[in-house]
Amino acid sequence: MNGGAGRIPSGFCTLTCAVYKWAQLHETVLKSYPSGPSDNPAFREYYTKWQAESPDSARESAMKKAYYELAVQNPGAVAWYCGLKLEMAVALTKALLTEQMRSAEVPGLEEAKAKLAEELRSRLGVDLDVDEIPDMAKFGHVDDEYVSFERSSGGMVHVHMAFWVVGAPRIDKIEVPQKKEDEHEGKAWVEIDVVPEGVTVVPQSEAADRLAAFWDRGFTEFNVAKAMASCRAEKQKTKAPGSASAAPKGMAQQQSSSSADMSTFASSGDATGMEAEESKSSGV
Repeated sequence: MNGGAGRIPSGFCTLTCAVYKWAQLHETVLKSYPSGPSDNPAFREYYTKWQAESPDSARESAMKKAYYELAVQNPGAVAWYCGLKLEMAVALTKALLTEQMRSAEVPGLEEAKAKLAEELRSRLGVDLDVDEIPDMAKFGHVDDEYVSFERSSGGMVHVHMAFWVVGAPRIDKIEVPQKKEDEHEGKAWVEIDVVPEGVTVVPQSEAADRLAAFWDRGFTEFNVAKAMASCRAEKQKTKAPGSASAAPKGMAQQQSSSSADMSTFASSGDATGMEAEESKSSGV
């Protein structure tokens, strides 16, 4: 690859753990606790007594407190669990990004290849088909990664991931002229440093266009946690069907078994809950 000259990482992301919110972690750690009085932290019932409270904000607060206390008292189990989850998350991130960048169903693949072919044509003076270049056979494939597992000052286990993507723009081979201004004399000029061999000087707009042609297919503004919060807010605004207040004036109020079943289904929701941390991929 790259004639043996090596490549720099083309992307970076950070994955973290919501250890104070994971129901599965809570349930896994509790398997090692014996049964006993609910007022003693040494027993399972102490961390599950919140389940007996009615569904409201107080129950939510009690649950968060139980999750927090159990996680703090079992740092070894939490570290093991986070390491396992993060290892899977790294593999999943690599697989998903590869699928995203190589998929013909995601708009922009041909445009990205055309941009690469155009640059090669300007450098070599001949027309080339990107698909016929051996090094580009896996265009868009995340073929390597470097991962660092760390623990923050607050004890949160997280991982930093640098990854290499075949065909990604080499920003170390691009030099963007810097605009300079003299406020006192009202003068402006463009400053271009002496660049090493193989580095191309291009305007800011062209450099951004090259990055966008490749990376637009891997970026998204969608945030899972925010989307789920919005869905929950909409559900709270919507009243369950079959209620007297929801029926327009003049409409007969029917209490059929089917409407009752539908009301139960609509208000049940998902009892498990899920938190998703935003993963960001950005050009290095």
